[in-house]
Amino acid sequence: MNQEYQSNSLTWLGSGLRTTSGRGGDVLDLREHNLSVILAYLREHGPSPRSDIAQGCGLAKSSLTVQLTELLQLGYIRETVSDPTHVVGRPVKLVSLDGSHMVCAGVSVDVDEVSIRMSTLDGAPYYTSVHTADFRYQRTSEMIATVLSVITEAASKVDPSKVLAAIEIAVPGSVARDAGTVGWAFPIGWRDVPICGLVASALHALGRPLPVIGVDNNMNFSGLLAARNPALSMGNSSAAYLAAVRGVGGGILFGRNVFRGSHGGAAEFGHIPVERGGRICRCGRTGCLETRIGLESLILDSGLATSPDAAAERAFSDPAGVVSCLKEAAANGDPRVLESLREAGHFLGSAVDSTMSILNPDMILLDGYLSTLQEYLLPELTRRVEAVTHYLSFRSTKIIAIEPTEAAVALGALAGAIDQCLLHPLQMSERLGLKHKK
Repeated sequence: MNQEYQSNSLTWLGSGLRTTSGRGGDVLDLREHNLSVILAYLREHGPSPRSDIAQGCGLAKSSLTVQLTELLQLGYIRETVSDPTHVVGRPVKLVSLDGSHMVCAGVSVDVDEVSIRMSTLDGAPYYTSVHTADFRYQRTSEMIATVLSVITEAASKVDPSKVLAAIEIAVPGSVARDAGTVGWAFPIGWRDVPICGLVASALHALGRPLPVIGVDNNMNFSGLLAARNPALSMGNSSAAYLAAVRGVGGGILFGRNVFRGSHGGAAEFGHIPVERGGRICRCGRTGCLETRIGLESLILDSGLATSPDAAAERAFSDPAGVVSCLKEAAANGDPRVLESLREAGHFLGSAVDSTMSILNPDMILLDGYLSTLQEYLLPELTRRVEAVTHYLSFRSTKIIAIEPTEAAVALGALAGAIDQCLLHPLQMSERLGLKHKK
């Protein structure tokens, strides 16, 4: 690891939050689990009467009363009376998420910007910041200094009456989540960067309680946001999420959560091999999906640029504009563009075929320009997967192009930060020095 990034950094021991695996009958773990189940129910269902919470969480009313009292004392929930003009009979007391004293942050680090979305625990927007720059030619240390400056500035905006509880950082690359380290993020040139420890050091100087700090691949966070999309009604369903902005990535979704694999490397869909003896990928392999449907490849194959350098420049400077050009040219019947998109659909279909065979998910979700260009990608994709869908176990898998969401990565990271608070209410309260209200 480069010593340049170790200086003055605090020792990083993951998030500092223990998990319950292997702890068996630990009473504290059981208590925390029950509290987190209640909070998850309220996040999904909104303000609810106690009777609905007890039934939905499978808890006895007497037990629920004790747990709600504790959550009220910690400031995680509030209780209000329903509007008497909208109910028959006596007004009902409704329990809802509060946490207005706790602020969470999602940070997206990309090759052209660092963006932050902050909200209170109940989801009320608190602060937004977007710092644009061209990071392609900066030294890693210079870019990290910019990222730390943006984060500490945002942290300084948190009112003294509130506490910054959790931060999740999204990067375009491979991440060792348990170590808080970015292993290899090619677009931004980071290798073995202990970003969580560096952020902890920077925030420590502010003299306030340190939040839980996490880091993950950017597509895991945009996938998490997709999993929470009410229109999809994920429930307990499973999905393979494939997205493309410049490169190609994705996530594996179970219910409303992301499966990251044993060490955070799951769902590298962009590096599924789809072409024997194909093009060399930046990962070092040949024939990866990204070499055929990544934005630079689409630009070259469709004739929008005549050299790899020109294609790279267009993909960096205006990815949305490039996708619009491709869509317009295809709509106007440009034969070269139509053929490049047909081939892209074929190779995407090959990756989807493999994904369906391995995961057998309920849904295949397409996001980013895979959704924007669906009219030209789906016909060949559908033909490519016809063979596997003849089998009964794969016949019900739905392929869904979802509407791209602005700032999806930062918002997904924010959702992940809120999750940390809701999953570990007792540990978070202890870590942040939150006292029980009397």
